[in-house]
Amino acid sequence: MRVQANDDTIKDLAASIEANGLINPILVRPVGDRFRVVAGHRRLLAFWELRRAEIPCLVEDMSDEEEIGREIAENLDRLDTEPVSEAIYFARLITERGLSVEDVAKRARHSVGWVEDRLAIAEMPDYMRDFIREKSLKLGSALWLAQITDERTRYNWTVSGIRDGMTERGAREAFYEW
Repeated sequence: MRVQANDDTIKDLAASIEANGLINPILVRPVGDRFRVVAGHRRLLAFWELRRAEIPCLVEDMSDEEEIGREIAENLDRLDTEPVSEAIYFARLITERGLSVEDVAKRARHSVGWVEDRLAIAEMPDYMRDFIREKSLKLGSALWLAQITDERTRYNWTVSGIRDGMTERGAREAFYEW
């Protein structure tokens, strides 16, 4: 789910693994004659950073449904998952796995509206998602500004909103003014 695998955080994790060992093995499931990582993508990247060919793992047979549930639990229960990564992950679940918004909401233990807001983030232009990641654009403001369909106007309102400290109310007014 955390699509933004920051090189520095992977290097920090690799250094920790080098110094302390791997505390928790990754979780994989067999898919054909290969394995798919269910939980532990960042740990795997850290092992690659250390140039290690093998990583301790737990192998568990599970259905696609169980895999999705495990991935969501692994990532949403953490405090460091940011909205853009959640958005991209949920959009992928819907497009690649055929889940409905209601299915995702149920598995994520959030409302349909909350999931729909995340899906709206997935549709935003890259610059808006980057601003959300950087926390220079608040999510509520971004959701209003994203509804402006003229790209130049949306971009100008977004940049001026960041510069001037736009509130959600201000973004809503910008949307209705447009």
